[in-house]
Amino acid sequence: MRAQIAAMLDEYRATRARIERLQAAAAHLRVWVSSPDRSVTVTVDVSGQLQELTIDPVRASRLNAPTLADNILGASRLAAAQARERLRAATRDALPERLHDLVRPDGSVDLAALLPADLAALIGDRG
Repeated sequence: MRAQIAAMLDEYRATRARIERLQAAAAHLRVWVSSPDRSVTVTVDVSGQLQELTIDPVRASRLNAPTLADNILGASRLAAAQARERLRAATRDALPERLHDLVRPDGSVDLAALLPADLAALIGDRG
């Protein structure tokens, strides 16, 4: 029994250390995406929020305003999706394999799934 508890504690400590490293790295995660015609390049953070927008003046001058707007939006959406996927993959890698299914598409972890259903329902009713 002691060996089992010690093993669980070791796994917890290792997982916690990986999660702390993940959180530190995620704070600095940036994703850059250019539109197919390279008229715009966007940079988003881990949450998908636009951090930087670069418009190539030569390429953009050949576009009408709606096309340029579509390029900005399309690149922003793609960059945000890539940021979510990177976070999701990194979160899965930080957890023991048996917990990989708890990682949601946005990279968050469904901790309530670890609890017995009646306790999870009770906690869910509070929020």
